[in-house]
Amino acid sequence: MGDRATEIRKLAPDLFMIRTGFPQVYLWCDGSEVTMIDAGFPGDEPRLAAAFAELGFRTTALRRLVLTHHHEDHTGAAADVANWGDVEVIAHRADAPIIRGERRPPRRTLTLEERVVFERLSAGIPPAPPCRVDSEVEAGAIVPIGGGAAVISGAGHTEGSIGLLVRESRVLFTGDLIVTTPEGPTLGHFNADAALARRSAAAMAAHDVMLLCPGHGEPLADPRVLSGVGSALAPSAPGDL
Repeated sequence: MGDRATEIRKLAPDLFMIRTGFPQVYLWCDGSEVTMIDAGFPGDEPRLAAAFAELGFRTTALRRLVLTHHHEDHTGAAADVANWGDVEVIAHRADAPIIRGERRPPRRTLTLEERVVFERLSAGIPPAPPCRVDSEVEAGAIVPIGGGAAVISGAGHTEGSIGLLVRESRVLFTGDLIVTTPEGPTLGHFNADAALARRSAAAMAAHDVMLLCPGHGEPLADPRVLSGVGSALAPSAPGDL
């Protein structure tokens, strides 16, 4: 993992993406206050701190860390980042005990194809260290960024997966429930409950947004593609209903 390059990209005047190889995190800036969405792999804290410095931020500017779910490519550096200063760590109540290390994550139910990919991607990645969670949220809660970001259910990827919808700016952070590929947006992989995940993804994608920010893949701002995301993810087979 040591040879992974770090990419920093400005997506909007108040929004940046930091990609540390496979994982990516987002920074939302409200004046001098910074909110981080997800925290990359275990060991990524120095990369994230260096990205902050490159952007001209002190690490002490971080006010909150929102974790979209408990998987280690999203919570890996959370414990280290949470120690940067007065940082509020936010996660869904169902995933919070796993993030804290109070409960083991459930065994993943993977197809044979998914298992091959998962074993390749996860090789050499240690478990995420336990991280405190200061605020446990549910769908409908408001996170104070960008004039107010609504917590959107992402249930199905993990029990407590969440997305964030910044209504004023029409920006949607999807975690791993919706990811993007060269072929377009699609349901994320390695879901705890694929049928529930598809229903949640269709509901999440039904929101009117100008920018979709997935946990993996390229952010999407093409209105022609965005307008069809919800219908593309809608359940279609009897087993998806």
